[in-house]
Amino acid sequence: MALKTAAAKGTSVFLITERATVHRGGYLLNVSHGPESIQTYLYAGPLPSAWVLVDNAWVASGVTLDQEGVDVAPTISQDAATLRSLNTWARQVTAAGPIKRPDLLKLHYGK
Repeated sequence: MALKTAAAKGTSVFLITERATVHRGGYLLNVSHGPESIQTYLYAGPLPSAWVLVDNAWVASGVTLDQEGVDVAPTISQDAATLRSLNTWARQVTAAGPIKRPDLLKLHYGK
């Protein structure tokens, strides 16, 4: 919900998720079909941890971002090396451009 709310206010949201999550649908399809400022990118391999990078200034990470019912606070960091590393990785993943919304649905439904 927070991503859709931010996107509705004009914030650019780049959603990078594992390609395998497309078949599960649910949250991914819900969020990726929000406001136009949400762009979805599919990563071929597994992601080791969920994280959210905000304004290139801080990152929140941890299992609580990826699973419901987990009562653990996310880790918040402003470590410059971590931010640089995540930005570099994200730029590489997003370089090819976002997946088009109709293509996301085709992948989900196996067409």
